[in-house]
Amino acid sequence: MFADRPRFLSDVALDVTLYRGSRRALLVRTGLALESLPPHVLTWLGGIESSETSRFSETTSMIGISAPAVMYDLLIHGFFLIDEPSAAEAGRK
Repeated sequence: MFADRPRFLSDVALDVTLYRGSRRALLVRTGLALESLPPHVLTWLGGIESSETSRFSETTSMIGISAPAVMYDLLIHGFFLIDEPSAAEAGRK
């Protein structure tokens, strides 16, 4: 009956678009228009300098970021914000 559905969340892969600003980035699930995002998200990102499409899964390697947490936000909210750590935060590690 459910043969076409993935068995586990780790089997799910989403098509996403990565929008990059000067020091920040925004992952958006493909099919979700930027205009439909909350206005403060686009203000936070600033000007878009580049974009690229990719596939994202729970097993995608992301240094310092939890891929399952990103997957959750992509599935629930449709987007995920990535901020470059400040020099103070980088020095604490």
